[in-house]
Amino acid sequence: MTTHFHFIVWAWERIEPGTGNYINNTTIDLICRTSTEALGRARDLVPDKAGYAIRSVIEHVEGACVTGHG
Repeated sequence: MTTHFHFIVWAWERIEPGTGNYINNTTIDLICRTSTEALGRARDLVPDKAGYAIRSVIEHVEGACVTGHG
């Protein structure tokens, strides 16, 4: 069985007090083996952000898409 994971990572400058809105947020879709690898690659791609978080993980199994939100 073949499988791979898409990690959807958010990288932001700041979170607005009171509203919780992410300011200057970048969304990054990465194919990685682990969440640690995904966060490291996101930091390499967009290095000047204050925070990084995995927002979704999508697993592709033998051509089928199975989505998990985290």
